[in-house]
Amino acid sequence: MIFIVFIFGLLIGSFLNVVILRVPENKDIVFMRSHCVKCKKIIPWYFNIPVLSYIFLKGKCNVCKTGISLQYPFIELITGFLSVFIYQKYFHVDQFQSVILFFIFCLFICQFFIDLKHFILPHSINIIIGLLLLLLVVFEKDWTHWGLGFCFGFFPLYIFSLIYEKLRGQIGLGGGDIVLFGMLGIYLGPEKIFYNITMSCLFGVLVTILFLSFGKISKINKPVPFGPSILIISSIQILYPNFLESKFISLFTLI
Repeated sequence: MIFIVFIFGLLIGSFLNVVILRVPENKDIVFMRSHCVKCKKIIPWYFNIPVLSYIFLKGKCNVCKTGISLQYPFIELITGFLSVFIYQKYFHVDQFQSVILFFIFCLFICQFFIDLKHFILPHSINIIIGLLLLLLVVFEKDWTHWGLGFCFGFFPLYIFSLIYEKLRGQIGLGGGDIVLFGMLGIYLGPEKIFYNITMSCLFGVLVTILFLSFGKISKINKPVPFGPSILIISSIQILYPNFLESKFISLFTLI
C-alpha cells in the first residue's frame, strides 16, 4: 500500500509542476498538453512519467535537447514522500483529514516554489488553501475561531502595509503574503496566527542574514521572498501543534 501511495504522490507532484509553471503566467493547467518550454513540442505520455522520464532522457528534451530543470523530478519526489508521510501519520486516524492535509501541503509546495521564482503568492491558490483549511475546522470549532483568526491574520497586516506604502512610497508586505496569513488564521485561530506571524518574521530575518553572510544576496538585489518562511512555520504548526508556541514562550521568557 505504501508503494501505491508513493506512486500517487509522484503523479500529483507531476501536476504540481504544471501549476507552478503556468499559474504565474495565467495559462491553462487542465487542458493544455505538456510541452517543451523551448521548442514547444508536445511531450508524449511515455516521456512524461514522473522521475523515470527525467532519468531516461538524461534531463534533456527528447527533441531539441534543451536541459530540463531538476525542479521537476525534485517536486515529484518530495510530493511522493509527502503522501507517504501523511498516510502513515493521519490516514488510520482520520481519512478525511489526511486527504485534506495532503492537498493543503501540495498547495504549500506550489506557493513555495512560485514565490521563490516570481516573488508572488497567487490569490487563487491562497483562497483554495483557505477553503481546505476551513474544511478542517468548520465541524470542530465555532465560527469565532476561524472568523477571528482570519481577521487577526489579515487586517492588521493589511493596514500596516497601507500605512507603510503611504509613508515610504513602496510596498512593505506583499498582498499575497497578507492573504495567506488571513487564510492560515482560519485554521490556526487568533492566538496561533500571532505566533505564526512573529515566528515567520524571525525566520525570514534569519534566512536573510544567512544569505547576506554567504554573499547570496546584497542590499541592491531584489528582496528575499517571504512566502517560504510563512509556509515552513505554518507546516510545523499544522503537523506539530503547540511545538513552536512552547519554543516561542520559552524564548521570550529567557529574554
